[in-house]
Amino acid sequence: MWNEKFDRPDHLYGVEPNDFLRSCYDAISAKGRVISLGEGEGRNAVFLATRGYAVTALDSSSVGLEKTKKFAESRGVRVETRLADLSKCEVGDREWDGVIVVFCHLPSALRAEVWSKISRSLKPGGALVMELYTPKQLEATKAGRSVGGPKDLDLMVTADEVKRAFPEMSFQILREVEREMQEGDGHRGLSHTVQVLGMLGK
Repeated sequence: MWNEKFDRPDHLYGVEPNDFLRSCYDAISAKGRVISLGEGEGRNAVFLATRGYAVTALDSSSVGLEKTKKFAESRGVRVETRLADLSKCEVGDREWDGVIVVFCHLPSALRAEVWSKISRSLKPGGALVMELYTPKQLEATKAGRSVGGPKDLDLMVTADEVKRAFPEMSFQILREVEREMQEGDGHRGLSHTVQVLGMLGK
């Protein structure tokens, strides 16, 4: 599915980083090691690489990762790419200074498993940056006010779920918001998301 979606001359979600990530990426230790899960075509990974981070982009789409490589080269930076299925792969043990999860939506059972892996993969003091759609996005999409997000309620996320899933996190930001979004053709209009900046206790 994602290979087909990304098989286009431009970038489905644009080339600019996610707004929320742009606003808080510097909570991650300078020049730290960062992994972006479900990175897609590289917009967030390349942005972080241009800020001096050592970035790994993980995705199940070979087409998306190839575009990530080319995009990184065009910006004069390097991004390591990793083709992987999140239902089967490991993401490391106390390996990362930052984990990025931007619109990487997973079924609830798999989500719990992957989020547990994220907790184990962060170094003490590491930062988790997430933005995901909430159930309210379904209503906005059906009403024609917004473009983007899953069509399955089980893939949506709430702030309460995040809080329960990461009891060891200190949250600098944990909120559900309504905001205008313009990320290429893929995300447009008034959108409903949960935004997360969590720090793993040392």
